[in-house]
Amino acid sequence: MRRSGLLGALLTTLLLTFLMPGLWRSFFTGDHNRMDESLRPPQTRTLTLWITGRDAYDEKLLSRLLSAYEKANPGLRIYLRRADAADLLAETAVLPDGVFYGVGDIPLPEECLQPLSLPASKTNESFSAGKSCGVLYGVPLWYAPGVISLPMEWIYEEGGVTKNGGESFFGKSTPPPPEDISLAKAENLPWDQLLVPAQIYLRPGVCLMQALHYCPEARREELAALWDSPCVASVPNIARFWSYPQHLAASRKEALLALPLTPGVSDQVRFFSLCRENADAMGLLTFLQSPGHSTALEESGFLPVLATGESQDGFLAEYLRQNPGTVFFPNAFAHTAEELDSLCSDAFRRREDPVTALLRLR
Repeated sequence: MRRSGLLGALLTTLLLTFLMPGLWRSFFTGDHNRMDESLRPPQTRTLTLWITGRDAYDEKLLSRLLSAYEKANPGLRIYLRRADAADLLAETAVLPDGVFYGVGDIPLPEECLQPLSLPASKTNESFSAGKSCGVLYGVPLWYAPGVISLPMEWIYEEGGVTKNGGESFFGKSTPPPPEDISLAKAENLPWDQLLVPAQIYLRPGVCLMQALHYCPEARREELAALWDSPCVASVPNIARFWSYPQHLAASRKEALLALPLTPGVSDQVRFFSLCRENADAMGLLTFLQSPGHSTALEESGFLPVLATGESQDGFLAEYLRQNPGTVFFPNAFAHTAEELDSLCSDAFRRREDPVTALLRLR
């Protein structure tokens, strides 16, 4: 009986050896999970990201794109939080993997950001805005075009007649739909109504210089005088020189017409940098530069820095047509946001040549 019992035990052990090889492997490797590797959930990992600076009207867009990247990378969990850029330079700071920021947020990139090396196909002239001492630290991803938003009732009256009583604002006998902006002329704007202190909002920064460039030269002194009696942007039924995302947000409550501002320059740029070497963060940078996100950008009122073709949006297509070539940005690290605003407001008051003043910011 003992022999038969021992023989039975040996046979059972031999059978288990052939049928359950994973059992022995897990015993020797310390892996007690008996599930086949192909069926196991991916190993989780966290990507920590910060966003700093003023409201750029792109946080919903950013959340949408980060969710898409998370979905495309099983096991990845992204933690995004708003932070003060000064926290990056704190002695006890635990740096994130990457940071999203705007012009002027980070004055000392070499102390908290990783130098970047990108292939020529992933850069253009605009990337000089992300360099400090010739080293690329920040990648500009997208930007907000500058616009003038006009109340629709300033342009149209009932029956399709323009308010200025003479030549149509659009140079046609019957005004076209609002999206047809290609024939609009700055000199045909209702400047008598525009140049009233309570009727115009001027956004600080480069938008001031674009407003000066847009205004007929004979009336620039009147425009510059308005800076000392600013109007609040939230007041309804006024003209506003600001960004296209701001125009889209206001258009949910008001009937507004957007006209592109020139020259092609923007200080509402979203930059991305790495704070430490991380494969997932570098993969995110490649993902965000993908041309596949152009629709999401345009729906939020932004244009990609790496443009791959004509925009499908009526206004954005017209903006690119009126601003051919590469749109440029102020350097991300040369001035703080407050210094940039001060430089532009000073040049605006003195009615300095707008193009010359803007080129100095490169």
